[in-house]
Amino acid sequence: MTAETLVDEFRNSEQAEASRVRFLESSRGHDAAVRFARQTLAIYRTAVVHRSPPAGEARYRLRLMGSYCFLKQYLRDAGRDA
Repeated sequence: MTAETLVDEFRNSEQAEASRVRFLESSRGHDAAVRFARQTLAIYRTAVVHRSPPAGEARYRLRLMGSYCFLKQYLRDAGRDA
């Protein structure tokens, strides 16, 4: 895997997570999106730290980290740090 590919994987995960959060905000409201972000952040962090399946695979772990970074920033911007 090249450095460029790794960066693309990371950014694609951030964009996918942003789409999920925007969908939740528009369909269920801001509070539901924040709840989703908090819950998902905890799940992703646990999976990466413990390398539990499927986060044991490097590419998938990188995707989770991209999503994690987006969700962390989302919660900061919302004024509700995780």
